[in-house]
Amino acid sequence: GVCVSQLDILTAKHCVKDDDEPAQIGKLIPFRTVFEQEKQYSNKIRPHYAFLLAIDPKSDLAIIRTIETNISHPIISVYPEDKVPWPGMSVFIVGHTSGLEYTLCTGIISNNRNMEINEIGDKFLQISAPIWKGNSGGGAFSINGQLVGIASLVFTKAPNIGFFIPSSSINKFLKQEAIID
Repeated sequence: GVCVSQLDILTAKHCVKDDDEPAQIGKLIPFRTVFEQEKQYSNKIRPHYAFLLAIDPKSDLAIIRTIETNISHPIISVYPEDKVPWPGMSVFIVGHTSGLEYTLCTGIISNNRNMEINEIGDKFLQISAPIWKGNSGGGAFSINGQLVGIASLVFTKAPNIGFFIPSSSINKFLKQEAIID
């Protein structure tokens, strides 16, 4: 996920549900910070908890709100809503690809697509970057460090094609939930 305010973390909706159970608002969810991820196998690190604040019925987005105030995260700004990420734009994907910690993948936006996935019709950014499981819910960032998209799914029939919820949908969702102005 990506911190979008002091307490709020934006992620993919499919990352906050248990198996096939639908996500439930108010549900407590354990998580670790990126700074603690490397110590995940240590018994000294306990998970933090957040509750599921909101889910977007129109896309694969969710917001969790940490219940702890002593966690320090960099707050990420979302790509401006008056600008549209364009095909050919360089992006940087941060995640834990296939369980490998701290992967940084680079690519470009190869297309803006309208697609229906899992009965949800939405716009997606098609990005040419070597992403895989473990990137879901993580961000794609512009050269200026602004959030351009949230990793949602991969295309398994061809390598290096990932689909991200675009910043236009992210901005709309965060405004709807009064996370940003």
